[in-house]
Amino acid sequence: MRPWLLLLLALLTAPLSAGEATAASAAAPRAWLGIAIDPAASALLRQGLVVLRVEPNSPAAVMGLQAGDRILALDGEAPKREEDLRAMIAARKPGDRVRLEIERPQGADGLPQRLTVSGALQEAPRSRIGAIGSQLAELQQRVNELAEKAHEPTLVEVIEKLAEIQRDLPRAAEAFKKAFPHGEFRIVISIEITSDRRAADPLVIDLGGAGTPAPARGEATAGERGPADSRQ
Repeated sequence: MRPWLLLLLALLTAPLSAGEATAASAAAPRAWLGIAIDPAASALLRQGLVVLRVEPNSPAAVMGLQAGDRILALDGEAPKREEDLRAMIAARKPGDRVRLEIERPQGADGLPQRLTVSGALQEAPRSRIGAIGSQLAELQQRVNELAEKAHEPTLVEVIEKLAEIQRDLPRAAEAFKKAFPHGEFRIVISIEITSDRRAADPLVIDLGGAGTPAPARGEATAGERGPADSRQ
């Protein structure tokens, strides 16, 4: 995992000190709209912010917003990024009324429909603070998944995988012969690695290369012509 992600998770999960807890409890209530934005869809459209989810009983739900709606403007100001919309809402207080210009991808006639909705913002529910822990757990899981996908295989791992494929070749050859009695195939796996030819005792790895004896016909190994048939 990248160091900056570890630092971010540590900062988010660190417990508040007594002074910080008191300051947080005494802070002014925050305004809340109650939506989640789909960053991928918003980036593709390049205009407006696409609503991914609407929280039940939220101001957005009362206004009639739906998942898939595209927010074009809030009080006449167009947010280009999710951070822009978050800043607009943060600049307001609970009870302030806002006007949203949205585009619904499919109206009553099946065509995109432009709408203007309005309503009052609410105070952010305190239960949302308690949900941060579960959100961080989901974030940690997602980070782990991305780290696994981004893992670059080492040379040893690649060789082990190729060796595993080579071990499975006899079964594959037998299945091929049953399915195509008169067919033929050729699989070549050849890896020759020398650490330094100038060294007195270099590290040499030879898998199916020139230094490997040629397999007898009918054997399902690297560099084989299939046992099903010979060329005519």
